Amino acid sequence: MEAKLPIWVATELFTMGMISLFFADLKITDKKIIANEFNTDYVHLESWLHCLTVLRNICAHYGRLYNVNYHQNPKLPRIYANYADANERSLFKQLYMLKMLYVNFPNEWNDLFIYPFTDLVVKNKNWLDSKIIRLPINWECVLKW
Repeated sequence: MEAKLPIWVATELFTMGMISLFFADLKITDKKIIANEFNTDYVHLESWLHCLTVLRNICAHYGRLYNVNYHQNPKLPRIYANYADANERSLFKQLYMLKMLYVNFPNEWNDLFIYPFTDLVVKNKNWLDSKIIRLPINWECVLKW
């Protein structure tokens, strides 16, 4: 007898890369439905998932996040250009992308990321150069939900 499993069962076993590729292979109508859950369009979400895969791999393999020019450049909403150069391949841009993925969980984003990251920046202000990360002056406000 053939067992049919719901898609969420299969995706529990997916790697981040598999999720990114799976999304890229969906029909556009399905991509639009999923992207709508993140208050964006499917082109942006596809870009974010790909960049998230790369960022995740850097973290998982103890790669450097500081003073790095990221190869993957996430597509971000136009408002991002108010805060930083949209063409830069910076850590700040990666962080902004992560924020966009947390659109439905603003409190979790602020509690689990912004506050600890702020503490990290303050604690290490003597050697941390915010220009290397390309943090704008008002970065905390920009990254907070």
